[in-house]
Amino acid sequence: MRNIILFWLISFVFANSTLNALEQGKSSYERGDFKSAFELFEKSCNEGNAKACFNLAVMYDKGEGVKKSKPKAMQYFQKACDNGEMQVCVLLGVIYEDLGR
Repeated sequence: MRNIILFWLISFVFANSTLNALEQGKSSYERGDFKSAFELFEKSCNEGNAKACFNLAVMYDKGEGVKKSKPKAMQYFQKACDNGEMQVCVLLGVIYEDLGR
């Protein structure tokens, strides 16, 4: 029982840190601090947060704080989809259809 409680406690703290990084990233992005936003989104994305992966994709797609890169954008769109962001999966389908794939 003690191990189960410890597991849930660690999971809760981990989820909060991921969400916190995402929220801090959004705040940085809104202030135009793209370098900080990118670092925070990347941290959160690497921890499995699909919304953070989507935000990285948008930054690469627009070239905000990073060198514009469609392949990198697609990579992060795919990662967001793989992490359960269903709207991004639909978006990827539309992009692939437009590309003729």
